[in-house]
Amino acid sequence: MSAFYFASWNSYINILGWPSTEDLPDKFRISWVVIQEPSKGDRKEGGLYLWVRKLNEVNTPYGMPRSYKLNWNEENHKVAQSALHKLKEGEQLNGTKTYGVLDKENEGDKANQYKSEEGALEEGRPSFEFVEVPPPDLPAKKKI
Repeated sequence: MSAFYFASWNSYINILGWPSTEDLPDKFRISWVVIQEPSKGDRKEGGLYLWVRKLNEVNTPYGMPRSYKLNWNEENHKVAQSALHKLKEGEQLNGTKTYGVLDKENEGDKANQYKSEEGALEEGRPSFEFVEVPPPDLPAKKKI
């Protein structure tokens, strides 16, 4: 009975609304960002909390928003802060997951365009980037 309780609690904790530590979706619409900076006095590690909705093939969000927690690092903090300012101005942003630094010289069919920086901490990776959502294309008006 104790093992059943422990197993059910660990699976139930994921649906309580606590942020997920799973990987971000490859493409998503960002709804909100909360930034918790690290505190040296309290020895608390920082975190980035993103509320996102997955995007389908035509870049339309679907499903309920989900909260994701990412480890705090300087690069992700700057990107998240910029996104938060744009969200406060009323802009809609789509996000994509990125890995490492884009290497322009690495070309070819089987080449990996992204390389990880030597000696860089892997904490907080993968990273992400945001782009503004363009206004929808409306059909041309017909004269009646």
